[in-house]
This record gives sequence, structure tokens and C-alpha cells, in this order.
Amino acid sequence: MAFQFKAAMDDLFKPPTRLQSMVDRAVRPEIREPDIPLNLDICDLVNKKKGNYPHDAVFALLPYINGRSNGQAYLALTLLDYLVKNCGHPVHYQVASR
Repeated sequence: MAFQFKAAMDDLFKPPTRLQSMVDRAVRPEIREPDIPLNLDICDLVNKKKGNYPHDAVFALLPYINGRSNGQAYLALTLLDYLVKNCGHPVHYQVASR
């Protein structure tokens, strides 16, 4: 039990990944319109890295999509739309399985 708690605390306090920080910048509340170049950079990163990146990208968007801010939800859904249209089957699978 103590080992699992320590692992959970380590995960909680580790710095955000490059993907997470890019997603955070793409849906920051200060912007009103989608940052298209940043959204496409996120798509390129997901396509280039493969592995868990489609899963991580979709899960990074969930708090923003389900959040209270309509502006952030709009930006998150726009980014999700870019991911679905540009990243293919791995992202389709992650979206369909949720």
C-alpha cells in the first residue's frame, strides 16, 4: 500500500511532458480563437512519436472538455477535431474507446 501511494505521489509531482505543456498552451483561457500552428504542431508530435502519445493527447484534453469554461472546452474540442482529422486510427481508437 505504501509503495503504491509513493508512486502515485511521484506521478502527481513530476513535471508535465512536452505534449501536456503544448496542450495546456493550446487551451489556455486567455485566447479566444484556436492557435492553428500550435494545434498542427501537436498533431505532428503525436504522429511522429506514436507509442502512448495518442492516448496521452486525448487524456490531456478530457479535463478541459469536461471543465466549466466554455472557451476552454471549445478550444479543447477544436484540438480534438484536429487530432482526429490528422492523426488517423490511433486517435480514432482512443476517442471511440472513451
